Amino acid sequence: MCRQIICEVFLMAREYDDYQEEYDDEAYRREYRRKRRIRNRAIAVVVAVILVMALAAGGFFGIHYLMSALSEKKQEQEAIIQEGEQPSEQITIEAPEGN
Repeated sequence: MCRQIICEVFLMAREYDDYQEEYDDEAYRREYRRKRRIRNRAIAVVVAVILVMALAAGGFFGIHYLMSALSEKKQEQEAIIQEGEQPSEQITIEAPEGN
């Protein structure tokens, strides 16, 4: 009878230890998942910031390119207008002298 009680106590102790290990493992896994979520969130924020910066840089260079192209076209048009305003050489045609 004593032996049976001792065996039951040991079994209960083992079950308690198993439960405690399971609880510890669950707490460990919970902590690991929490750290993984924080890490993934930080990575997502960094990627989002890089994408926004890339879009901003692309927009800046695109606008700069368009403005310089429009400026060059405007200068060409002004040059054509100025050529038309300059006095052109007058060509005179004289009659032949032989008659």
